[in-house]
Amino acid sequence: MQVTGEPAAFNTNTADSETSTYIFDAVKTREVTALPGGCTEIKPLSELSAVKIKSVFIGGTTGGTLKELAPAEEEKTETRSLTFEGRCWKFGDDIDTDIIIPTQHLNYETMDEIKTHVFEPLRPDLAAKLREGDLIVAGSNFGCGSSREQAAEVLVANGILMLECQDLADHVKEGDIIQVDLDNQKITADGKTYAIPAIPENLYHIIMDGGLVKSIMKKVEKGLL
Repeated sequence: MQVTGEPAAFNTNTADSETSTYIFDAVKTREVTALPGGCTEIKPLSELSAVKIKSVFIGGTTGGTLKELAPAEEEKTETRSLTFEGRCWKFGDDIDTDIIIPTQHLNYETMDEIKTHVFEPLRPDLAAKLREGDLIVAGSNFGCGSSREQAAEVLVANGILMLECQDLADHVKEGDIIQVDLDNQKITADGKTYAIPAIPENLYHIIMDGGLVKSIMKKVEKGLL
């Protein structure tokens, strides 16, 4: 293409060897855009009124819809504190979901009824002693067994935070006040500090969104899933 202001020409060879000549003037080219409705819906930008852009999408649209593309706009993440403090309740290894909440209590209509039976097979009096912000410190394999969601829900309903940390379980006493600082990757208990690994980025975003279900719903609302 010659963009000189002078008409330019190019040739095409057809199947029967005939030559067709096309002439165009590059100076007279216009910026155009495709509109919804198909490839024939094309208009010059100069004929369109101003449109406020709410989102920018990265990717191709062939065979897809805008909802299937990921927004390029920066995602706003709610900031939540990752520092906790609570009273310690100790458990050993291999606390399974049947101990956390027995199956015979899962048919109650509300979680308020279910939560009063937490840890009942092992410690039937514990539910009445629990208070918001208490910490369960357990050894390895906490939550093993069947993957029923009520085992996690009943801990949340009781306001319990869970720490699976063998080193910590070996050095703290029940009733100790434990401070957990996930931002600075440390746990403090009984005057001693224990280093903990950083939270993986994907898990961090789930926590910031308020849990896995809320995180998934947020992505659905944004058209990411």
